[in-house]
Amino acid sequence: MDLIKTRALLNIRRFNFERCNHYISVAEHSFYVTLLTRELVKIMDLRRPFPAYPDTCQDAALLHDLTEAVLGDIPYLVRKSMDPKALADLEFLAEKELDIVGQLACPSSVLAVVAYADALELAIYLKEERESGNETLLDIERETWGRLVRIIGDDWAPEFVWAAGLLGEEPIYLQSMSKVMPNVIKH
Repeated sequence: MDLIKTRALLNIRRFNFERCNHYISVAEHSFYVTLLTRELVKIMDLRRPFPAYPDTCQDAALLHDLTEAVLGDIPYLVRKSMDPKALADLEFLAEKELDIVGQLACPSSVLAVVAYADALELAIYLKEERESGNETLLDIERETWGRLVRIIGDDWAPEFVWAAGLLGEEPIYLQSMSKVMPNVIKH
């Protein structure tokens, strides 16, 4: 791994396409995603496919945006709208540049935990932006809450109850849903 090139993550600003009151770097984001992943592994009811599951999840979280050291921060909605092959080709070229080809692959169960932690970190950041007076990111905040919602059978999934409690609010975006948030997280 080219550690010198990965240091670029310290200077790559997330949300460079939006007006924010406080910008964070990709390195800061990856650190917080790793901390959230550490806690989510304890909460989520997943079958552990191999003995090093918590460590594997934390490693995947720490490295999940490593290619952005070469590619820069590609916004979620842009990534989502890109041709999957074109995106895979870009990711491969970035991995080659960083000398990490094939080192970021991991099971889908691990990716699911990291994706959830990634969305939760974004929700926390967006809430902080909103609370600092920035209302320009509300649409992204609504979409992010949609990525966090988890229902198992007739109950809220434990990771969603924890996430909503961590955020300290019942999101207004869920009031139109048929389910009501558990009392333990209402404020």
